[in-house]
Amino acid sequence: MPSVSIGKPQPSSTAGIRANARKPTHQTTGKGIRSHGNNSVLYVESEGELEAKRLAAQRAAMAVANRATAILKMQQQRDPDVLDLRPYAEELNDFLLAEMAHQLRANRSVTGYSHLILSRCNGFTPVGLRSLVHVVGETLRQLDCSCTTLSVPMLQVLATGIERLDVVDFSSCPQLLSEGLREFISCCNTSLTRLNLSRCGALTDDALGRELDFRVKRTKLIYRSAVRIQSLIRGVFGRAALARSLQDGQKLTVWAVYAIKVQAAYRGYWTRRHFVLVRKSMERYRLEQSLLQREAAAARLQSSYRARFGRSHFEDMMTLNQRRRQEQHDAAVTLQRLFRTRATRRAYRQLRAAIARQLEEIREHERIAVKLQSNWRGHRTRQNEVIRVRAEAQARKALQYAAASRINAGVRGYFGRRYARSERVRAQTRYRAACVIQRAWRRYSETDSRQLELDVMLMRLRESALNEDAVARAQQEDILRKARDLANRDSASEPESDDDWRDFQDEYGDQFWFSPSRNERVYMRPNDHAREKSILEMPCRVLWPLEQRWFDGRITRYNWKKDRHRVDYDDGDHEWLNVLHADSSRVQLFNGHCWCMAPMLDTSKRALRAAIFVGVYFQRFDPRRMFWRSGTIRAYHESSDTFLLMYDPGNGEPPQYEQEWVSVFTTENHFQVQDAITHQWYSLSGYVFGHVRGQPLDLQMLQSKQNESRWYSVTDYLDYDEEAFVQVDDDTAAKELEVRGDDAADDEAYQVDSVNNGYTEDSGEDEDSEQESNEQDDED
Repeated sequence: MPSVSIGKPQPSSTAGIRANARKPTHQTTGKGIRSHGNNSVLYVESEGELEAKRLAAQRAAMAVANRATAILKMQQQRDPDVLDLRPYAEELNDFLLAEMAHQLRANRSVTGYSHLILSRCNGFTPVGLRSLVHVVGETLRQLDCSCTTLSVPMLQVLATGIERLDVVDFSSCPQLLSEGLREFISCCNTSLTRLNLSRCGALTDDALGRELDFRVKRTKLIYRSAVRIQSLIRGVFGRAALARSLQDGQKLTVWAVYAIKVQAAYRGYWTRRHFVLVRKSMERYRLEQSLLQREAAAARLQSSYRARFGRSHFEDMMTLNQRRRQEQHDAAVTLQRLFRTRATRRAYRQLRAAIARQLEEIREHERIAVKLQSNWRGHRTRQNEVIRVRAEAQARKALQYAAASRINAGVRGYFGRRYARSERVRAQTRYRAACVIQRAWRRYSETDSRQLELDVMLMRLRESALNEDAVARAQQEDILRKARDLANRDSASEPESDDDWRDFQDEYGDQFWFSPSRNERVYMRPNDHAREKSILEMPCRVLWPLEQRWFDGRITRYNWKKDRHRVDYDDGDHEWLNVLHADSSRVQLFNGHCWCMAPMLDTSKRALRAAIFVGVYFQRFDPRRMFWRSGTIRAYHESSDTFLLMYDPGNGEPPQYEQEWVSVFTTENHFQVQDAITHQWYSLSGYVFGHVRGQPLDLQMLQSKQNESRWYSVTDYLDYDEEAFVQVDDDTAAKELEVRGDDAADDEAYQVDSVNNGYTEDSGEDEDSEQESNEQDDED
């Protein structure tokens, strides 16, 4: 800010503030002697006091300038054409308006405001209003001064500073008078289309009627006077033009005869005088033509040589450019191959670690199963009849499963055969175990009294252990519930997490997704928590019951484990709320058109399906910078059909994240997204349908698939019908089953017949081993 001098006034808008700051607060006597209170004592301000006052004035001016700059920047971000001063009505005064006018006059990049809103602003006077209106009056078309105290001088300032107005709102102005309104309307009646004067108590209909009658009479008088004056002037001009035309016609007739005679005499004299000159001119013309022909031939030779030289130079440059592009392409292919190799090795190591963990879990489950089986077999020795009934039920279940496997053999294939084989082995194992238990029961069917007492004692011990276990489980659940409630009260420490869906390939090469926690398998990437992710970056209002106030904020994050959204308030605070369920009664959301309660938010099908890309890591080709930029997709805006992209900071740049709203669906070929678990890159449609059915990233594969029409685009995902999509997949599966041939069907029929007859490949060996065990038991 420039330095401020004390001796002369400043032209800046803050001169009034500095002048007020320099005025002393003590009294002065009639002779210029300053006095403090009732004591008339000579007082002279020291240099320190003058400097302190000067610094105070500068600080006040800087505060006003900073506040004006902040207001203008905020208005420029919201709407460059609208200057809305309603949020600052309490602090708005002449100094602030003058400073804003000064900054707008100095800032040439601002083209001007077409809409000025001063509703409920009563802290300024005509002086401050004049400063602002003289700056924005040229481009102003709409003015809103509703619920404002407007005096006649203010209306005069508006009438002199604004050149053209289309819409004016003076509603709910109690001090608006007819005299001031007459002055205001007289200067903008040529372009004014709408004037709102509702709820103006001091404005009467008689005053408006007199004003309108006066304007009508004045307009009629002006029209009649103009018509009379135009008729008189046109008559005078018409008669004068007719007289001039008659005189000109007579003069032209006489002058034509004289001109013909003069021309004939002069042409004869000129021909006799200049015959020799004409002959010399012809010879000179022939010589000039021959010289021109020679120059044209030389020019043609030069152009031919230059064209040949240019073509050869162009061919050399094209060859160099092609060689350079080929080298760049080879380098890019090498880098991609190295990166993909590294990513594949990392994914393979993660897969091997996951398989090792699964095998360890399977071994642990087998150990527990063996222990349970041993206990269970001991109990089954005392329940022979129950085991027989259950064995029969299991046999019926195996027969039912075999019939169902026969019906669904064409669809389930390998998985059905493997499950049937495991069921057959399990049934045979249980059958052999039942035979062993029956033989043992027949041998020890006669029990003694000591065995009965021991069984009773064991049963009582088991019941007491079960009771103690139930009490311990209840206490443990109570402790876990308290810890869960404590964690749910504060979700700020919980990071954002992804689900456990992971992609695999079946035996036909199709890609599917499997969730171990759900034990589900689907052939299109699941879109979990779509409604919760569709409201990210949406403006919201939260009611705090203790303060009875609505606080504005914005939803920035979502945690699916806790089912809570993070709300960042405008005042800098944040809070985790269950927006769509538990806390929905005190949350309002802005859907782009109006505010509505959270349970009443109607999310479209396009927004729900677009939410599958929220939170995904991406790479985008920026044509302005000619390189790929990476980052995270933060949110989706339904009205503009754009995504909020947060870019990662570049090398050597400060750690500041750049955000941008981009129409991703219209630039699908410039985007690729990454799976959070496998770290594989997909196109937008490939991320949903898989590499096989989605759009490929390789250009050659893309061209081949376009010729065959075998892949889906992201538009198909946004507009597809689920029933039609399932029908298309069923038709494709049926065609693949027909291609397999009759061998698989014969194998399935053979296996099903074997199951129905109770015979498998190992059934003969099992019967022989069972017969040998029976003979051995008889011998024992």
